[in-house]
Amino acid sequence: MKSYINQKSNFYKDEKVIEFINWFVPKIDSGFTHQYINQRNKKEWQCNSIYNAYENYAWDFRVKDLEGKTIKGSSFEESSNILDKLSCRLKKSLETKDDILCKDTCLKILEWGGVLRGNKEKIEKIDEEQGLVQYLESVKMILTSEKIEVPESDDQVVYMNSGFTKIYSLYINDFVIYDSRVGAALGLLVKRFCDDRHLEDVPKNLKFAYANGRGKANRNPDPVEGRFPLLRNTERYRNHLENNLRANWLLKEILSHSSNFSNLLPPEKQLRALEAALFMIGYQVSLKEYKSQCNVLYDPSMMQCCGNPIQVGEYSTITGNKTEPYMFANHNISFEEEHHLDKSAKLKGLVSKITTVFVEKFANNDTEEQRLDNPNNVFVQYEVSYIDGYEHVNYGIYKTSDASFYIITLKNVIIEQAIDEMD
Repeated sequence: MKSYINQKSNFYKDEKVIEFINWFVPKIDSGFTHQYINQRNKKEWQCNSIYNAYENYAWDFRVKDLEGKTIKGSSFEESSNILDKLSCRLKKSLETKDDILCKDTCLKILEWGGVLRGNKEKIEKIDEEQGLVQYLESVKMILTSEKIEVPESDDQVVYMNSGFTKIYSLYINDFVIYDSRVGAALGLLVKRFCDDRHLEDVPKNLKFAYANGRGKANRNPDPVEGRFPLLRNTERYRNHLENNLRANWLLKEILSHSSNFSNLLPPEKQLRALEAALFMIGYQVSLKEYKSQCNVLYDPSMMQCCGNPIQVGEYSTITGNKTEPYMFANHNISFEEEHHLDKSAKLKGLVSKITTVFVEKFANNDTEEQRLDNPNNVFVQYEVSYIDGYEHVNYGIYKTSDASFYIITLKNVIIEQAIDEMD
């Protein structure tokens, strides 16, 4: 009798899965920000919601169409158009049992995805030993199952990697392309969910695996704690298969809720659009570290604390006195680093959470004693955890007498910067 790793019905009953979906859905329309530098064109990419990540989709592809003409594109619509044609062609090859048409279409899908190398040999091996039509029909039952079974030695091998997941997605309904970028994006979202809920351990059903990107691409959503596993294609590809099926279940359920995806797009485009949003988010999820000493100009109107003001009255390590409460307003954080290794650099929108450690009143004068003596000014020290990273940083905020701006002094601070190459 077969044993199971997971079942769809149990997945949907998992309290943490339900909680994550309820956390995720509002961020489709607003409340989610992410950014990085595209290392190929050196342009900044950013989004202010998950849906906005789909709107900002851009990925260059090059493939020959059915007549042999080279097609180039980069937009979601351009990719969607060629994928629709390839999907129809693949389904037709399966209906007519045409192995030649099936093989040619699979190779074009891999060419579109930029993953032909290494996979072409697998396609040829399958076609020679089993026939591609028979193979794709036989694995469909496994790929659409509501149970993830423990594979046995005589089971059909289901090839799973960033190439084959693209092929499966074009003839199986509601099948997500689970590659390194989509896995990284899901991991990033789960990490933020865990941080918001103060969860030390990632729930089992939400522990999505990531794969290392090409070049300097960093796809590990939690490099400090290491709470997410690597995507592996060993053990008869079980690891990748399990992650892909859980992603299918999760994203399908997310789309059953009202959002811009379900309200603004036709049903046949919704899953592909959500997948595209994750693909864009997952280009870079954890930023490279460097140490910096700098001063930052800070607009007080841009202060925030996860949407909730904080009041603090803690014992002061500087004066020994209990400090007065200080309120943070509900605003966005934006700041610029003035100096880093004698070079100017902008760091905007990186902060996601502030926890006040203590608050002191002092003047913006030359000495600490003078600052502490002036009751009209405030010193705030707090911890920050980045959206793109996990480092906790102590900041000192100096409020000037006219309150026109704050100067934040960072000492030996680890800030993170995106250095990556397109996958």
